[in-house]
Amino acid sequence: MTILNYLDLEAIEYEIGEKSKAKGKTIKEIIGKNNFVISHILRNGKIQKPKEKTTLKKGDKVLLITSIDKLSYLSEMFKVG
Repeated sequence: MTILNYLDLEAIEYEIGEKSKAKGKTIKEIIGKNNFVISHILRNGKIQKPKEKTTLKKGDKVLLITSIDKLSYLSEMFKVG
């Protein structure tokens, strides 16, 4: 965590909700030209390594590593409800 603070990075976990803009999108579609990393996906109690073709589903939990300037984009993309 010290490294993340030193680099002005944040680690954030989101759960994909029914109305999330990320639901049904692939990792490649979500990341696009934005600079952040989806480090893992927790789906049905199992950790998965995300791949560009992975499609996010309702109930997935994703851990993101991002710079502070991407927080508003991510909040909008992954917000619940």
